[in-house]
Amino acid sequence: MLFKRKSFNRVLFGTSLFLISTLCCIFLYRLSTKTFNGTFQHPINNVKEITQITGIDFPNNAVILDSKTSDGFSPYLIAKIKMPRTEVNKFIEQPTLHGLLSRTQSYLHEGKVIEMQQRGWKLGHIHHYLAADNIPLSKSYNTAGAWIIIDLDNPHTVILYLYFQG
Repeated sequence: MLFKRKSFNRVLFGTSLFLISTLCCIFLYRLSTKTFNGTFQHPINNVKEITQITGIDFPNNAVILDSKTSDGFSPYLIAKIKMPRTEVNKFIEQPTLHGLLSRTQSYLHEGKVIEMQQRGWKLGHIHHYLAADNIPLSKSYNTAGAWIIIDLDNPHTVILYLYFQG
């Protein structure tokens, strides 16, 4: 009888330890994705909210045309932003972007981001653009990166496509 009680206590202890460690893992995961929890589970309508999430500064006259966030296993934010072409130089020279935007082939230009395809964004048609892939951003609580392509085809305004994964 004593042997059975010790075995039961061991099983009970092991099960309790497993449940506690599982709950700790869930808590730590939710903490690591803090940037996207609660507040940012809706379409974003203000560039200041994007700045809070990514650390990228946008001109005051920038307008969000479309956006989507997800705080699932792999949290992300996509945004389509319109701004005056006169603001581009100031935008790309900010320290957050590390001067990385250039006329190089981009992952976004190839149209491989499914979330952007689902929204009907066609980036493959852009002829003149600046782009950067996987820009390291330090504002997030975990490893984060941004992919940006700026459509320069219009002489007066630009459309900036942002994919941020945090």
